[in-house]
Amino acid sequence: MTTSAATTPIKADTPAPATSPPRPLLTRLHLWLRLWTLKLTIRTLLSTVRFFKIKGYGTLQPTYRKTYPIGARLMNEVWIPSSWKPGQSLPLYIDIHGGGFALGDPFHDDGWCNYLASKQNICV
Repeated sequence: MTTSAATTPIKADTPAPATSPPRPLLTRLHLWLRLWTLKLTIRTLLSTVRFFKIKGYGTLQPTYRKTYPIGARLMNEVWIPSSWKPGQSLPLYIDIHGGGFALGDPFHDDGWCNYLASKQNICV
């Protein structure tokens, strides 16, 4: 006879999950400042790279770009192989950039998306 997890009773002597107590306010503030200093430093470096188009960063362009007025800005880029002919079926790869909650920028994916479209004949 088997029992499912939904019907198994919880024992009273089961220990509570281990959690750590919150850090002191000054420690949390210090860590927050360190994170934002790192984010701003990296964002400045990436903006410089993009502005000067160093080593090809920021120079690749998708076939289509569509911007939607949702929130700050929602942008979709479509990369279609140059060898594509109307009516031809292509494999599809969907690349989702998470928005860079801590670090990152959607243009970091451009090299990969361009490679898939131009060298692997994949619609991205």
